[in-house]
Amino acid sequence: METSESGDTSLALKATFAIGGLVLLLVLWRFGTIFLGGHDGPITGRARGTSRKVAVDQTRYDQLKFNYEIVGNVESIQTVDVVARTSGILEEVEKLAGDPVKKGEVLVKIDDARAMAALYKAKSDLANAQFTYYQLQSQRELTDVQASSEVSIAKADLQTARAGVEKSQSVYEATVTQGEATVAQAQANLEGVKAQLRQAKVAFDQTKVAYDRFLTLQRKGFVSAADVQDAYAEVLSAHATVQARQADLKAAEKAVANARQQAKKERVSSRADIQTSRLAEASAQAGVDQAQAGTSRSQSFQQQLLAQQSLVEAAEAELQSAQLQVEDTTLRSPVDGFVSNRRLDPGTLVNVGDLILTVQAGEEVWVIASLPQEIYNYVEVGAKCQVKVDGLRNRLFDAYISSKDSAVDTASRQFNIRVKIDDPENEVKPGMFVRVLLTLGPDGDRLTVPTSALLNRNDVERTAQVYRVVDGRVEVVDVELGPSDREKALVRSGLEEGDVVVVQTAGSLRDGQEVETQSVTPRPELTPPTLTVSPTPQETP
Repeated sequence: METSESGDTSLALKATFAIGGLVLLLVLWRFGTIFLGGHDGPITGRARGTSRKVAVDQTRYDQLKFNYEIVGNVESIQTVDVVARTSGILEEVEKLAGDPVKKGEVLVKIDDARAMAALYKAKSDLANAQFTYYQLQSQRELTDVQASSEVSIAKADLQTARAGVEKSQSVYEATVTQGEATVAQAQANLEGVKAQLRQAKVAFDQTKVAYDRFLTLQRKGFVSAADVQDAYAEVLSAHATVQARQADLKAAEKAVANARQQAKKERVSSRADIQTSRLAEASAQAGVDQAQAGTSRSQSFQQQLLAQQSLVEAAEAELQSAQLQVEDTTLRSPVDGFVSNRRLDPGTLVNVGDLILTVQAGEEVWVIASLPQEIYNYVEVGAKCQVKVDGLRNRLFDAYISSKDSAVDTASRQFNIRVKIDDPENEVKPGMFVRVLLTLGPDGDRLTVPTSALLNRNDVERTAQVYRVVDGRVEVVDVELGPSDREKALVRSGLEEGDVVVVQTAGSLRDGQEVETQSVTPRPELTPPTLTVSPTPQETP
C-alpha cells in the first residue's frame, strides 16, 4: 500500500514539472516574438524593453462629430413675481396655481385703510399749502407805487372783509359789464364821427367842382365875379367842416382807447379785490402791514412766495405718492399666461417685497439645460439642435441655441444654456421634462491624428508632441490640437496628411533615432460618442 502511494506522488510531481516547463516555453516564445519580431500579426499592446521596433499609424482627413444628449426643463420665457408693493392684510387672492390669467386682470387686493388715510392727509396738506400760497400771491400784487394809497384801502378792507367774496364778485361782474358798455358806446360814437367825416369830404369835393365851374363861366362872361366869390366861400366852409370832423375823429379814437384802458384797469382791480376778500380778516390785516411796509416788503414777499411754492410742489408729490400707494393695494397680472406658484393666502399680513404669486407667460417657452464644461466652447449661440419631449411621446422638435451663460454655476460647476423650440402650435408647456440633442464638431473632413500618438498633452492650451517617422528616423514635432474624442484629435498645425506617427513604443525616443516601423491594423469605424448629462438638483422637474 505504501509503495502505491509513493508512486502516485512521483507521478504528480512529474506532471507538475512538465506543465511548468510548457508554460515557461510559451512565455519565452511570446517575449521573443515581441522583441525579435518573430510574428507577422498586428501589435495589440505597448511593447516593453529596449527594442527600437515601434508601431505607427498615419494622419488622415476624417469626420470629427460628437452627439450629446442633455437633460433640461421647459420654462416660460417670461416669469414675473407678483410682490406686495405696500404693507397690509391680504383681503383677496383671486387665483390658484395653474389658473389662467389675462394681462391687466386683478390678482390680489390688499387692505387699503392705511393707504386711504394717507391719501386724505396728503389732500389736506396740499389744500393748506395752496391756501397759504394764494394768500402770499395776492399780497405780492401790491406794488411800491400803490403802497401809500393801499394803506387806507387795506384798513377799510379789514372792516368789510366779512362781506368779502360775494360783494367783490358782484362788483367784478358789474365792472366788466359797465366797461364793455362804455367801450361799445365809444366805438359807436367813433363810427358816427367817421360817417360825418366822409359826408364832409363829399361836400367839400362838390363845392370845389362848383367853384371850378363858376370860374369857367366867368371867363366866358356868363356869371359875375360875386357868384365866383360866393362859390369860393362855400369851398372854404366845406374845408373847415372836414377839418372839424377830422378833429372829432381823433377825439373819438382816443375816447375808445381810453374806454378800453379804463375797462381793463377796472377788471384787473376788481379781480384783485376778489382775491383779497378771500383772505378774510387775517389776510386783510396782513395787507395793512404790507402796505405800511411799502415797496421794501415786495422782495421779501417774493422770497416767501417761492418758498411756499416749493411747499405746494412737495405736497403735490406727497399726494401723488399717496395715490400710488392706494393703487398698489390692487395688483394686476402683467402678462397673459397662468399662475405657476401661489405663496400666500387671504388674511396674511404682507410687507413690501413679499412674494404672493408667480405668473408665467403662456405663449412663448424655452428649455433651460446645463452644459458640461468640457463641451462649453464647442456650443455656439444660434447653432441648430433638436429637442425630444418625453411628455409628448418622445416627439422631436427643431430648435436652436438662444443663449448661453458666460459664468459657470457655482453649485453644479456647469454652464446653463437656453434653447428656443420651433413650436408654432404651443404644444410644449412650461414644466415639461425634455432632452436636448446636440451634434458638435467641425463641418466636413479635417486632418486628424490618433490620440495614442500624443505626448506631453496639454488640454488647456490644446498642445502636444508626436514622434513623426521620416525615412526611418524619429522627428519630435510640436502640434496644435482642436477638438478630440477617445480615438482621434483634430490637428490645427504641425502635421500634414499622410504623416507617419508612432502610436506604440517600448520607451521614449529621441530626435533622429533610427526605428523599425510596423503599421497597426486599421480599426473599424466607430459611431460618435453619446454623452447623457443628468439634471442638477435645481433642474429636477
